[in-house]
Amino acid sequence: MRLLTILISLFVLAASSKAVTIPDANFRAWINANCPGAMTGNDLDTEHPAVLGLTVMNVSNSGIQNLSGAWAFSNVTNFNASNNPLTLAGLQIPPATISAFISDCLLAGNLVLDNFVGENLITLHLPNNLLTSVTWCTNGCTLQGLYVQNNAITSFSGQVPFTLQALDVSNNQLSAPPAIPVMRYLDLSHNQLTTPPNTAAGIFSASVLNLSNNLLTTLPSQLCTYASVDLSGNQIGSIGNLFTCNTTTLYLANNPLAQGIVQLPRSLVYADLRNTQLTCLPYLPWTLTTLLSTGNSFTCLPNLPNGLNTAITQLGIAPTVCALNTPCYIPPPQLRLRMGLQGAWDVNAGLMRDNLRAQGLLPTTEPYTALGYTYLNNAAPLSVDPALFTTTGPRAIVDWVIVEFRQSNAMPGILRASMPALVRRDGWLVSTTGDTLLTLNLDRMNYRVAVKHRNHLGGITFQTPSFMNGPTVCDMLTNSALTNQFAFVVVPGTGILMVQGDVNMDKIVVYTGQNNDRDLILQAVGGTIPTATLNGVYRREDLNLDGTVKYTGQNNDRDLILQAVGGSIPTNTRSQLPVY
Repeated sequence: MRLLTILISLFVLAASSKAVTIPDANFRAWINANCPGAMTGNDLDTEHPAVLGLTVMNVSNSGIQNLSGAWAFSNVTNFNASNNPLTLAGLQIPPATISAFISDCLLAGNLVLDNFVGENLITLHLPNNLLTSVTWCTNGCTLQGLYVQNNAITSFSGQVPFTLQALDVSNNQLSAPPAIPVMRYLDLSHNQLTTPPNTAAGIFSASVLNLSNNLLTTLPSQLCTYASVDLSGNQIGSIGNLFTCNTTTLYLANNPLAQGIVQLPRSLVYADLRNTQLTCLPYLPWTLTTLLSTGNSFTCLPNLPNGLNTAITQLGIAPTVCALNTPCYIPPPQLRLRMGLQGAWDVNAGLMRDNLRAQGLLPTTEPYTALGYTYLNNAAPLSVDPALFTTTGPRAIVDWVIVEFRQSNAMPGILRASMPALVRRDGWLVSTTGDTLLTLNLDRMNYRVAVKHRNHLGGITFQTPSFMNGPTVCDMLTNSALTNQFAFVVVPGTGILMVQGDVNMDKIVVYTGQNNDRDLILQAVGGTIPTATLNGVYRREDLNLDGTVKYTGQNNDRDLILQAVGGSIPTNTRSQLPVY
């Protein structure tokens, strides 16, 4: 009899270990409806198949005040308890939950995350409650996202989990930012902040910093670490030089900005500058495609980026560039460039010859597109008025060249723009509109300047001249400090010249052997009779640019290749330095 009593007691104990009491009647009703047979009275069978099989648990809008017993749903990974009259005392989240939504409840007071956040919880959404403070979790917490917008939070305490990547505390009552060193997504909008957070994005891609509608007067120190930054609706009076920032989206609407903006981020694509006191705009990045600027007093734009949407509904004004000598005029990056071609150089005259022009052989359309070159960010016309070729003397046109602008301190730099231009006998270049200044479709910064020609090795500046304040002058012909002279030919008392002889445009001058440049001249004159000539032509084989291709005899083009490689050892070669 005693043995039977013991066995019965053990059976009851074993049975009770599988059950948990559910005190809330509405929670029991939900379980009965969604897990039939799992409830016996007020007790839940924790090993019931319906309980163990549940992975998504949505108890929203069920009138539940107490979630005690929710921990028994051990396989639930997505949990939603929104729109219930829950308090923090009655809140319980299943232990395997990865994502939890508990919005529009009655959660009030200090949220101690250690009481609710399990080791599996990644995102926790608690918007539209009555929380006043948050104490960060510490016990093995791996929380990555916390969303507590539309509460009454005034402070955070404890150590931020190192795993946290997203925090939304918008529409709360913060007067000081939480101490957060790194956060990829941070929304502190619609608070009472007077000081911006000192928080970095950590990972730039898709990073967001939203500090709109606060009381800020200064920019956050880590602004440039974020891809998207919203500072609209603050009290910011000025913006400094943000050019080195890679921020692509910037909202500054409804700030005074009465002291102006020095420079916008160089990678900016979208800018909202509506309803400010700006009297003039800064120079616009060439990456910019959207500019919202209605509600301002300026009447013109400093420049027009190629891809900018120029609709008046967005700009608030007609898309006109500020005229010279007007208050908002900003000089664009411009270049006055001088260089020399060895093949055309006349040592006695100290000028290049203009035989091609004089014989009417110069094409009115640049020749490099047909040779396979593709221009980048070019605004210059590709053809010229034939009248440009009527000028004689030192300012007469010699030939077409390509001018490139490259960014980086390292050689040769990243190509940012290129354009066709014409070189005169005195070495100065003119644009295809006849202007002695080449105007760039680029941001105002430092660039290396490179020149290419159809039968000379390219030349590039050793320095990176600044294009910040008006026209920049680069005299590659006479300024020895500007170029690496090992990449040019230096004619004492005359000039620094680009190296002749690259007939096949492979960036290396070769007199004999495979892929040599000499044989192309012989082929051009027929391939069998070396004394034959090709007269009145505009061809790459014409290395001295006199309008005649000659393989042998006086003023022949073949000897210029030998001169370029040293003049005495035919097997020598000469390469372009650097290759670009």
